[in-house]
Amino acid sequence: MVTPKQLFIATSKTSVEEEEKINIPSFLQKYFFDHWYWYLLCIGLTTTMAYGYLKFSNRVYEIRSQLLIKEDKSKNFAPGEKLLKDLNLFGASENVANEIRILSSFSLMNKVVDALNLSTTFSYKYWIKSIPAYEDFPIILDTFSLSPLTIRSAEYNDEGGLSFQVEPIDYQQFNFYRGDIIMGKFNFGEMASTPYGSFRLIVIPTLDLVADSTYHLTFTNPSVTTENYLKKLSVNLVDLEATIVELRLTEVIPERGKTILNQLIEFYNEQTIANKNNITRNSLKFINERLDGITQELNAVEENVEQFKKINAIGGDAATNLDLVMKEMSKYNEEQTNLEVQLSILESMDTYTGKPNEFPLIPSSLILANTALERLIEPYNNLVLNRRKLLETAKDSNPLLMSNQQQLNSLQAVIRTTINNLKGDLNKKLSSIQGLNQDLVGRLRQVPTQERGLLKIKRQQSIKENLYLFLLQKREETALSLIATTTNSTTIDLPRVSMKPISPKGSLVYLSGLFSGFLLPFFLLVGKDMLQSRIQTEEDIQQISKLPILGSINRKRQKKNIVVYKNVRTAIAERFRLIRTNLQFQNKKAQQTLLVTSSISGEGKTFVALNLALSFALTRQKTILLELDLRKPKLANHLGLAAIKEPGVTDFLAGESTLDDICQKVPDTNLSFIPCGSIRTNPQELLLEDALSDLFIHLKEEFDVIIVDSPPIGLVSDALLFSEFITNTLYIVRAGVTKKQMLENAGDFLRKDKLTKPTILFNGVNMKRGYGYKRYAYGGNYGYYEQ
Repeated sequence: MVTPKQLFIATSKTSVEEEEKINIPSFLQKYFFDHWYWYLLCIGLTTTMAYGYLKFSNRVYEIRSQLLIKEDKSKNFAPGEKLLKDLNLFGASENVANEIRILSSFSLMNKVVDALNLSTTFSYKYWIKSIPAYEDFPIILDTFSLSPLTIRSAEYNDEGGLSFQVEPIDYQQFNFYRGDIIMGKFNFGEMASTPYGSFRLIVIPTLDLVADSTYHLTFTNPSVTTENYLKKLSVNLVDLEATIVELRLTEVIPERGKTILNQLIEFYNEQTIANKNNITRNSLKFINERLDGITQELNAVEENVEQFKKINAIGGDAATNLDLVMKEMSKYNEEQTNLEVQLSILESMDTYTGKPNEFPLIPSSLILANTALERLIEPYNNLVLNRRKLLETAKDSNPLLMSNQQQLNSLQAVIRTTINNLKGDLNKKLSSIQGLNQDLVGRLRQVPTQERGLLKIKRQQSIKENLYLFLLQKREETALSLIATTTNSTTIDLPRVSMKPISPKGSLVYLSGLFSGFLLPFFLLVGKDMLQSRIQTEEDIQQISKLPILGSINRKRQKKNIVVYKNVRTAIAERFRLIRTNLQFQNKKAQQTLLVTSSISGEGKTFVALNLALSFALTRQKTILLELDLRKPKLANHLGLAAIKEPGVTDFLAGESTLDDICQKVPDTNLSFIPCGSIRTNPQELLLEDALSDLFIHLKEEFDVIIVDSPPIGLVSDALLFSEFITNTLYIVRAGVTKKQMLENAGDFLRKDKLTKPTILFNGVNMKRGYGYKRYAYGGNYGYYEQ
């Protein structure tokens, strides 16, 4: 409420700033202090809910492990790529990024799920809390086979899985349920057949088995389980400048999480070794195939030698003579043999790599050292291995895969060209050696024909034996390299569990509970105000209307209509005295005519007019209360004059009574009263008579204060007909009754000077809110007023 002086002082920037400052305690009072018990109740409720959530939620732990990924030193880089690699401009290498994708791949995690049987789980209930079981559980699912209908069911393929209940009777038997339907009674250790499939449960006698308790057995699609664990798994680089990878897994059971990470790393290492051994196994396959062919050829040559000797009856002396001759030709024969061996390997390799759009691994151990072909085979095999890794995680349209295929096509063409060049060189050398051998053959023409034939066969035998021994040696070397193959990763940190659970965090849950308990009533109160269509506070009035608030009147506690008496100091009586003082300050002249109106009936217009008139009468000012609500008069009832049939305003305006006839004296007061009179059918036409002007002229001459009780301006326009005789207009707004829209509609009358000096009087204010000047209420529990 504002003081009389504030009503007529122009608002300055300083006063606006003061008003804004005043709004802060008003805001706190309205939304916090007045409803403190709601905040305590909600905070208590939300903290209790937070405690219950922590009590019945499973703790989630984080399991971590670190791997060092070793760089592939043999990888071939283009000159530009090698420069960028040396500068380390892009952090971790492509090789490490590929390994991260493999570690987090579906296929690898699926192998872990299958190996540890993670798609079948046991759990038991503790109140509303479901506790998963892992180790030290008295029941084990030994074997199971689900029916095709079960595997295709929506529940089995859902994240929650297909759940059954196991109810042990003793250590020998148990009941098996699906929901409320019993599947039957079965024995532990024996196959149990149900419509959902067959299974066998084994009980561990050394562990406690609680009879009549319920255990939950859940079957989930392994693919769904794999997806769930992939969501819980994260694989990231520890540092962009290092090749250390950290694996993180969130799990309710820490020991199970450690087992999963260990198994994942083990399968990853096995897969890495298997990929590396692909080249070696391919080499062994190639060597074994060649050995089979050479063995057959060698056996055929030896049989030819044996048959030739039998047919030609060649004895041991002839063989000795031939050996002496062969020693002279050993130098050329050895060179020719080596050349033919190399040529045979190149012929086989040319056939091996000649298939279009196929990229087999090329055995590098058979290639002679320090040749151009050896320098091409190694990067070719690395590209083939990278392609196979990419095919596990990428599609055919992947740019890396397409680039890899282009490099392989180019390198394969270069390899075939190099093989052809080497074959040409070997053929030239072989032709030269054969020419020298022809000279020796000419010198051996003196040797008998049988001996020359035997020499030719033995030379073929020598070639096959040398090739056979060469392949045997290479097979042993390749087998040894297969055994010695190691993985390209090293476990730096074994899986370890976090000391505290990562979820739920108690401090955060309690803080959220406190915060929610504080915000919930606040938003409810704000929402209630936003949805409130009726005026509740002075702030609501100020937001709608710019008119000053003359004062506020407390909500009356009793049903009495008259609250202002002589020597009465109640809070509501003092409010009327304060309003009287404000009006006296506003009107310096002795005579004042006050119009009391409102938007609708029921806002206390008549109550305010009556008690305000009594308040003026107590100051010995001649006061008259004029009832101009000609449609629904109430003043006579409030004054206890209803039974007296006296003429009134309507009779005077109709010319049927004089002023002396209609003016009555209120007993024991200095207040006069003019009632409405007889109810007429044309009240508005009566107010247009000249007699109304004569009435106000006579009253102003005789009385100091005239208070007019008029009809509501929100319903009829009667009050506008006599506004010219008014010095001040009191517009009544009642808390909890007057609608905001009504005040907005009445603003047209109040702003357009249709009513004289309009001010707002706030009626029906709740004393607990403490309304008053700068919020220092004149009521409440200060003990100043009578109750």
